[in-house]
This record gives sequence, C-alpha cells and structure tokens, in this order.
Amino acid sequence: MTSYFRFAVSLKCPWYGLTAACDQVNNVSLDLSRIPRGVETICLTGKEGLVLQPNAFSRFQHLMRLYIDGGVAAILPGAFGGLSTLHALFLVSPNQIHLALTSEVLQDLTGLEELTVTNFALAAMTTNVFARLGQLKSLEVTSDDVDFSAVVCRLLRVNATLTTLQMTMVNMTLLKTPNCLTNLSAFPLLQNVSLVLPNITAIETGALQCFKRITKICVPLEEPILLQLLQSGIQSIDSMDISLRDLNVESLCEMVLSFAVTKLAVTCLTLRAYPNLAWAKCQSLQSISLQLEQPSGSVISLSFIHALRNVTWLDVDAGYGSADFSTLCPPQASFTQLRFFSYSTAEALVLNLSALFGKFPYHLTEVSISSTSLHPINFIVTDDSTPDLNLTLNLIGKSIGLFGCDRPFFKSVTKMMVATDSFTCGGHGSSSSSAFRHFSSVEWLKIGQWTRSTVQDLSGLSGLVHLRELGFENVNLDNSTGFTTALRNLTRLEKLSLVLCWLDSLQASTSVNLQSLKFLGLLIDGSNGVTESFFEPLTSLKLVILGQQHLRCDCESAGFEEWARRQSDVEVFLSHYQQESLQCEVGGKSQDLRRFGEKHCRPYLGFMLFVITATLNLLFILVVLLQHLAREYLLALFHIAGGWVNEALRHHDGPRGRYDYDAFVSYSGRDERWVVDRLLPALEQRGPPLLRLCLHSRDFQPGKDVVQNITDSLYRSRRTLCLVSRHFLRSSWCSLEMRLATQRLQVEHRDVLILVFLEAVPSHLLSAHHRLARLVKTRTYIQWPQEPVQQEAFWDRLWAKLASERR
Repeated sequence: MTSYFRFAVSLKCPWYGLTAACDQVNNVSLDLSRIPRGVETICLTGKEGLVLQPNAFSRFQHLMRLYIDGGVAAILPGAFGGLSTLHALFLVSPNQIHLALTSEVLQDLTGLEELTVTNFALAAMTTNVFARLGQLKSLEVTSDDVDFSAVVCRLLRVNATLTTLQMTMVNMTLLKTPNCLTNLSAFPLLQNVSLVLPNITAIETGALQCFKRITKICVPLEEPILLQLLQSGIQSIDSMDISLRDLNVESLCEMVLSFAVTKLAVTCLTLRAYPNLAWAKCQSLQSISLQLEQPSGSVISLSFIHALRNVTWLDVDAGYGSADFSTLCPPQASFTQLRFFSYSTAEALVLNLSALFGKFPYHLTEVSISSTSLHPINFIVTDDSTPDLNLTLNLIGKSIGLFGCDRPFFKSVTKMMVATDSFTCGGHGSSSSSAFRHFSSVEWLKIGQWTRSTVQDLSGLSGLVHLRELGFENVNLDNSTGFTTALRNLTRLEKLSLVLCWLDSLQASTSVNLQSLKFLGLLIDGSNGVTESFFEPLTSLKLVILGQQHLRCDCESAGFEEWARRQSDVEVFLSHYQQESLQCEVGGKSQDLRRFGEKHCRPYLGFMLFVITATLNLLFILVVLLQHLAREYLLALFHIAGGWVNEALRHHDGPRGRYDYDAFVSYSGRDERWVVDRLLPALEQRGPPLLRLCLHSRDFQPGKDVVQNITDSLYRSRRTLCLVSRHFLRSSWCSLEMRLATQRLQVEHRDVLILVFLEAVPSHLLSAHHRLARLVKTRTYIQWPQEPVQQEAFWDRLWAKLASERR
C-alpha cells in the first residue's frame, strides 16, 4: 500500500536516500511523529515562533542531514540531543535574527562535518559557540554582521579541522584586522575560502593575512579597494567576482596578475575598447564572465579575447547592446580550448555559429544563447564540423528558428533546454517544420513556453528515441500538436515532469510504451483527470510527485487514487503541505477523492471486501489443513489418477491389460552410458521373448509435458525398473518417478517395482530418501556386480524377472 507524505520544496533539500520534508512545523516532536525513525534526511520549514526543544530530533538515530528553514525563535540547549551521526546541519532564516547560541546548543553534534548558518547574527553568539564541533570541515555563513573580527575569532574554535569556509557579509563596509590572531597560520587545513562582500568600502592592511589563498572573492572594485586588496595579506585568488561602473583594464589585469586569478566575473556599465596589449597581464584567466549594461544600439567589441588564449569559459551578457562577433573570431583566431560559450542580449539576435567559430572547438561541451527580452533568435550552422564531446545546448527566445538543421552539429547535442513559443527549422514562415526531430541524439530535454495560447509543434519529439529525461514547463499540452503521439515512441524515457502545464487528462494512449519510466512529476494547472489506465503500462515506475492538483471528482480519478494506495512498489508524494490525501474539485469546492470514490464509485465495496476476505480466509484454512494432513501424497495422487484414466481408456487384453513396454527404466542422465552400452543390449537383444524397455531419452513424446510423459510411460509399462546410484538420489526427476512407482505399488498390490543398485550407496545417503529406505528394508533388490564373471548371472536373473509375465 502506497504511503502519502507531505513535503515542501527546499532549495538545498536533497531528494535521495530516505528523505522526509515537512512544511509549517509548529511542534517538532508532534509534527514529525509520523516520519519513520530510519530516515536519513529531514527538511522542515517552521512556523513563525518555532522553538526547538531539548531532544526534539532524538528519535531519528540514523539522521545524517537536517535542514531547518525559517521561523525559528529559539534553539534550546540539547535540541540536537541524540544526533551524534548528523553530518550536515543547515540553519536558515528569511530575516536577520539574533539568537544567543552557546556551545551547549551544538554540543551533541559530535560528528558534524558541514554547517550552514544563514541570517543568524554571529556577533550575538558566544565566542565558544563552535568549540565542541571537533569534526567540522565546512562552514558557510551568510549574515548582516558588520564586525569581521568578531566573526573570525569565533572560527578559531574549529581552526584545526576547517577545510572550507564561505562567508557572505552583506552590510559589512569595513574589513578590520582580527584582534584575536596570534598565529598567522591559524587555519592550517583551510583549502577553500569564499568571501562575498558586496558593500565593502575599506580593507585594513593585513586584514586577510590568515587566509593566504582565497578561492573566490566578490567585492566592488574601485581604485581604493584594489590597492587595499594588494596589501590585505592575500597571496592568491582563484576566482574574482567584481562590480564597477567603468572597467579599467590596466588596473584589473594588474590585480589578475598579482593574485594569479583564473576565473573572473565582471559586472559593469560599459566596456570601452582597449588595445589587446592592455589585456596582456590577464593571461592567467581561464574563465571570464561579462555582464554589461550597454544602451540599446551599442556594439561591443570582443577582440580582446584574442589576448586571453587560455580561456575555456566565455560568458557575455550584452544588456541592450550587441556583440561584434566579427572581431571575435577572424580567420587566424583559434579557440581550440573553449569548453563553454554563453551569449545573451535584450535585442533580437541572428547568430551564425559557423562564422563565429570557423570550426567548432574540439572540447566544446555547452552553448547557451538567449534573448532576455524575448525577441526572436535565428540560429545558423553552415559547416559540418562538430565538437568531440557530447554537447549541451540552451536556447531562450520568443521564437527560435534554426537554419542548417541537417548539419552534424545538431546531432551532437545530447542535453538541451529550450524556452520559446516557436521552435522551428527553416525560419518562422509557413514552410517551417518542427526543429525537435533534428536533435536525434538528445537524451535530456526541457521545454518551456512563454505564452500558453501559442500552439507548440511537438511532433518532432517522436524521433528522439534516445531520450531518457523529458520535462515541460508552462506548456499548453492540450493545444500542442503531437504530444500524445510523441510519447508513444519514447521507449527509453525514465523521467517525465509536467510543471505548470495545461492538460485535460492523462490517458492510457499517452503511456502505452513508457515501460522504462521510473519518475513522474505532475504540477498541472486547471482541473484535470488522471486515470488508473494511464499508469498500468508503467511497469518500472517508482516515484510519483503530485503538485497542488485540481483533480476532477469522477470515477476515473477515484480509480487513480485507489491505484496509488494499492501499489507496493510506487511512492506517491503530495507537494502541498495542506494536503493529507488527494483532493478533487467539483462545483468549485474541494473534497477528499478517496471518500468521493467510496461513495459514488464503489457503494458496495465494504460488503464485497468482507465476502471476498472471508472466502479467501476459509480457502486458506482448508488448503493448510489438507497440506498438513496429506502433503506427501497430493502430487503423487494427482498423477496416479491421471495414469488410471489413461489406462482405462486403453483397450484391454486379458486381466492385466495391454502394455506397450515391459519396463519403464528410471535412471539419472549421468548413468545413461551404462544404460545404452550394457542394459539395452543385455535385455532387448536377448530372447525369445524380446523385451521392450521405455527410456526417457528415446521414447518420450516430443513437445509433451515432462510430468505427463513420465506418468503415461510408467502406466504403459508392466514394471518400473529403478537404477539406483548416487546420481539417482540427487535427481529431482528420479525422485518423482520413484514416488509415482511406489504409489502404484501400494495401490495395485503386485510386483511392479524392481530396484537395481548400480553401486554401493552408504546408509546415511539412503536415510534421506524415506520411501527408498523402506523399500530396501522390505523388498529384495538386485546389486550390479563389479566382477565380470558374475555379470552374466545378473543379466539372466534380471531378464527372467522382466520376461516372467510374457511367457
């Protein structure tokens, strides 16, 4: 039976492993009481004024990740009692709060390795707040604190283990030298340091000397800040994110050279043209991102890129301007190292990638093109070169027209995101066609739409046979052509999500070939229906996530609700915290879908279930009793009865009836050579009379059931000859033949079973076969002699026994 869980989407909540998430939590112990004890991750959003009481989470002994977002008014000492296995703790508040946290609050988190604190004022905490976190390796702090010294001094309590530090101080204007530092190597293991100081105006000399290497720093880069950074004690900076009004390339590259910067993100109003020589000191840059606020009609020269030969990542946002790509890639330019290229503008765009690159860079893995003000985009490819690696393509525009659709470039795309009202090949005219079909190698695809009234042509999706993940957002699927037909061919599809889409209903015709689908996410706008028949072909389905659905109150939707409860291998999650169960809508009012179905679709369900359950219980009791009293005879009696029927239908010749064989030989396949080389010549070629033996390898009817062949052959033979060996005792088929023969012996009360031991079998092996052990004790058997001089007498004795009733 499928369980229903409420969950709220959290930005960092990881949906893997055993995860539970709750929204609007007021009392942790009460509201989380239904969550299984073995859960590994909990994500909760608290109501305003939430107080975390002592041992609030103590029942979750295996908890590894805890996310608490918003509403926390107080965290009492011992609130995290019992969480010694917790590895990651996230404390997030929407607004800056001042909680007097002490080390006693965190003392139980002895195994904590990752801590994120957002909008909690560190200055309000005691100086030893982190003192008992002896395993802490990663700390992320986002705060309005203005005293840098107070923050760093609290970190000294975990300086011996800390490897990653991220600090975002929005309101800090002055970076003071920490007054608690006595050792310049205060953080010996620190490898990754990220500082975001968007409003900093001054940095004291030596203020950052405890951080020799900065992984990323974000500051407003004006002339005073540049000089102060050079004197701050920093030796190297991997990544810089700076904002300024006017870009001074000489000063910028001086800093890049001084700190060996490899990644640079610049936000500025204008980008003036500088000679390429001015960029010479920026040779260490491997990634550059430019966000410009150019006025409409302005043209940006990108020729400076020629001086940055190590760049593998290029991201240009031209604002309302446009880039002059002719200056970017003249014939002599080489961009063989480029891996990522992104360009966006608020204007209409015609982009010829072949003219831009000449030949596509070998290592290019991602291309992103967008018109931020939703103007048309024309995307042109005119040559047959392709990147060596699988390509990701992101396209955003009001309408997107592709030219050169049959070029290999489009077939190299394996991951694609498209947000547009029209995605066509051949422009935007009446002769255009759906562009999706030209991306025949794509495995991951997301499709968004700006205007729902637009008719989107999705017919090209039917050719994307390699597609494994498909998502739609804000798409009117009722108006789109080819949606249902397209899904029928996507036999490899594993994930399907419909977010804020318009769709009247999900029918079986849509899912008929989606046997590989494992995940289904639905957040449909408007009242819609989901039928049980839609889910029947989805044999691999594991997870269904439903948004704030407005299901129609009808028996088809009720059938889906019943299906969801009946499944044992599929989990159904409801994404809205106010929903305990599936709701449906009729006449503008919501009601419980299960109750609707029981009332209107299954009026006699309770009585029918009672009758069915009682009948099944009675049959179960009878079967158990019968099995207990006669379990060892049931199968044999079944086949014996079949043998009697077959014998009665045969013509009779005398009181014993007419037999086709003198003996049915029961033996292991491993003893077949002895049977063929010795038994058959000795018995079938001696006479008169000539004996006829029945062997399974020679006389069974092809195509007939094996058990039926055994039964028929046994009753068509006067006797059964069992050739007992160690192999015979290990064979399940020989065991069945022995069982049938002994039952026939007991019923007919005549000498119909002959035992021949081909080898000496120890008594402890025979004891495990009760029927054979009893026969050995009560009936005479024949032993195959190993001495050749005795074997002729053996054959005489056996032949005489089998031929006795033929004379």
